[in-house]
Amino acid sequence: NGTAIIATPGWGVSITDGASYNRIGGINPGEGNLLSGASHTEIMIEGANTTDNIIIGNYIGTDATGTALLGVGGMGIWLDFGASGNTVEHNLICGCKGCAIILGNASSYNSVTGNSIGTDVTGTVMLGNDGPGVLVIDRETSFNRFESNVITTYSFGIHIEDGTGNIVLGNLVGIDASGFKPLGHSGHGVVVED
Repeated sequence: NGTAIIATPGWGVSITDGASYNRIGGINPGEGNLLSGASHTEIMIEGANTTDNIIIGNYIGTDATGTALLGVGGMGIWLDFGASGNTVEHNLICGCKGCAIILGNASSYNSVTGNSIGTDVTGTVMLGNDGPGVLVIDRETSFNRFESNVITTYSFGIHIEDGTGNIVLGNLVGIDASGFKPLGHSGHGVVVED
């Protein structure tokens, strides 16, 4: 992976106030970032006009091999205060004390696809997260898509506390990337409530 951001005291990366069309990471060798040690959030996207950003191919909370934990003091990725139309895909997110991915406060029409949450880079070994894999809060946090993620945590896999029109499709919760091996997930799988 490319840029290493280690032991950041607050946020690792913050995209705010209408910053749009940015890409953090990539799928080619050397493009992904290594982020760990943030006390608050490793990648924060917030603001009503903060849109069309892509968070892709980053290792969050692991070492550069994607097989050992370095940890995150708070959240992995947080979309908040109306951040909409953003893409979070193919990231490895482990060892978070809070949520791996959280969406709140009218952050809508985002795509969370193909991430490995709580596993190693192979998707076959549990490294874990203390908080939920994916958490959706606020009634107006709507029409987000959560698809083809591999999730294992010590809490909820996907927890939609509120919101309308969110789509949960083809995720593997508590099961490895092959779809056959249990990974030791100890919380609920998918919970939707109002």
